[in-house]
Amino acid sequence: MPRKRPDGSYYPSMVPRVCAECGKPGDLQKRVLAVAGVYAHKACRVVWSKCKVQRCSEQAKGDGLCMPHYNRKYYAERVDYMRERAKRWYRENPEKVAERYERQKAAGYHRAKAREWYWRNRLQAVAIQQNHRAVRMGFPTPVTFDQFRGRLEMFGGRCYMCGADADTFDHVKPYAAGGPHLASNLRPACRSCNSKKHKIWKGVGPWLVAC
Repeated sequence: MPRKRPDGSYYPSMVPRVCAECGKPGDLQKRVLAVAGVYAHKACRVVWSKCKVQRCSEQAKGDGLCMPHYNRKYYAERVDYMRERAKRWYRENPEKVAERYERQKAAGYHRAKAREWYWRNRLQAVAIQQNHRAVRMGFPTPVTFDQFRGRLEMFGGRCYMCGADADTFDHVKPYAAGGPHLASNLRPACRSCNSKKHKIWKGVGPWLVAC
């Protein structure tokens, strides 16, 4: 149950969500893992069989696997045939190969592909950025992606300071104040609150403990 303040009101990150399907509150389960998560009642959400690969929650397509894992398995079982087919295609289509090469050389191609990947895998991209920054600051031990996801789910995908949808992570005790790069020191935050907080550290107040 969401925790409340002594006066009975909810903390910003603990405000109850409503079902995305019927619009009513209650025991909601997260249906889509994203920074701006979608919640629904168990009876309301679309039921699908999940991929049988551990820690994969995508919908199963064939052989009990989601499409990316099925394609990976298909290629691994036919690696020699797939390589030979790719070589044959390159030999038979020199015009298309040259066209593809010129397209990839065009300005902005790789930047556009990187931007597309970022918005398709936003949580993973934020986790990678945080770990790279931690290495530059002298913290070689990374926080795992599962730990980032766990912290996000703990706060309902919301900024722990204002309750808006989170799109980054904040070190509650910042690097400048000697804060470590650990999952326990990370909380989801919106970019606006994270920028305003900057390197301010006033100790662990009651509002930080309760959130």
